[in-house]
Amino acid sequence: MSMKRLIGQMGIVAVIVIAVALAAGAAFAQPVPPGQTQVPGASAITSGPGDKEFPAISGDTVVWLDNTTGSVRVANASSGQTLTIPGDGTNATVAMREVDVSGNYVVWTGTRPMETSTDIYLYDTVAGSLTQVTNDSAFKMSPSVSGNVICWNAVNVTTGRGENHWYGIDTRDSGLLPGNTTSNRTSPAIGGDTVAWLDDSRVGGHFDVLWSSFPGGDPVRVSLTGNISSPPAVSSDGRRVVWLAEEGGLVSLYMAETGTREVRRIGGEGAMPFAPDVDVDYVVWTDYRNGNGDIYLYDIQTGRERQVTSDSAEQVYPAVSGSRIVWMGNDDGAWNIYLAEIGAGQQPTMTGTPAPTMAPGGQPPSYPIWRPPYPPAVQPTSIPTGQPTPSPTGQPTYTPTSTPTAQPTYTPTAQPTYYPTT
Repeated sequence: MSMKRLIGQMGIVAVIVIAVALAAGAAFAQPVPPGQTQVPGASAITSGPGDKEFPAISGDTVVWLDNTTGSVRVANASSGQTLTIPGDGTNATVAMREVDVSGNYVVWTGTRPMETSTDIYLYDTVAGSLTQVTNDSAFKMSPSVSGNVICWNAVNVTTGRGENHWYGIDTRDSGLLPGNTTSNRTSPAIGGDTVAWLDDSRVGGHFDVLWSSFPGGDPVRVSLTGNISSPPAVSSDGRRVVWLAEEGGLVSLYMAETGTREVRRIGGEGAMPFAPDVDVDYVVWTDYRNGNGDIYLYDIQTGRERQVTSDSAEQVYPAVSGSRIVWMGNDDGAWNIYLAEIGAGQQPTMTGTPAPTMAPGGQPPSYPIWRPPYPPAVQPTSIPTGQPTPSPTGQPTYTPTSTPTAQPTYTPTAQPTYYPTT
């Protein structure tokens, strides 16, 4: 599958809901035999037909979306054991940033046949319990989880305006994240006690990156003249936020230190980044400077950049946790999930390289530009026959009201602006 086709699937302004039922599975299955890739030190943790896409990782736990079955899959990076999460008749949304994991909690976006809205779902891999977190007519997307807190974006299908919500897994209370209620807020991400999001209240239609401590810290706004080109990602310890912004026709990678509020541009000369992620001391992203998607890594402590993959196949959508990186690669003609340990294999320190010749518009032909998502125009109306539609029993399920009553008491009065250094 080509990168153009992949980007077409995920939707720049719409996400695609896969109209198939989730396969059942109540426990970890037999390990998937790891396969060696063209990348030294990396192994494939998925195999078989069909595409496995958009991974996330937390410690030993790797999650991804299976485009063939429409299921949410989980693997243990150390043992190789896998699990297909039972979805109780729901269909997973297979798209960027629609599945996340923290510890034993997995969250994702899904929908039920014949329904036009999407909802947020939670699975506890230790308890084996499935919870439908939301149940209303809004279009939900971009779930993120850290510790015992989930956040997501809900878009009013009539107005198209987004607002960000949170939910306490242990306390089962919920509310709205801080922000201007008249603005369009989208793409929340949480790590530690830091939550980041996009907001267009300063200039309508022009998004800025904001972050605050959860649940009631003062928001910090980063205002750039260019367009935001990725959702923000937050380190699991809450210390760092990364995102992309388009300035002067080129996309650059930015990182904020939430403690000092320092913002700086990172990445080598000629970098053409896409889909960044961060955890503790490492930033990872897809880079197109060599004419195809490769995975790059930035060591925050040393300030050095490394190229993790260097083969001719597409390697995209990395995620990092501790010393592990996962990504989706197209080495064998299908998208599979790959894993590498930072420091393993050949990961040379890279110096700046000239950018490849660009097509009109300042980007190479297949270079994807992210835009904040909006609801899809088409929703599935049926599911294929012959697919299992499990209905797990004995699993606690909590469904909050469509309009949360427990909301943070904090009302922001000022949002200081911090401009990044060049």
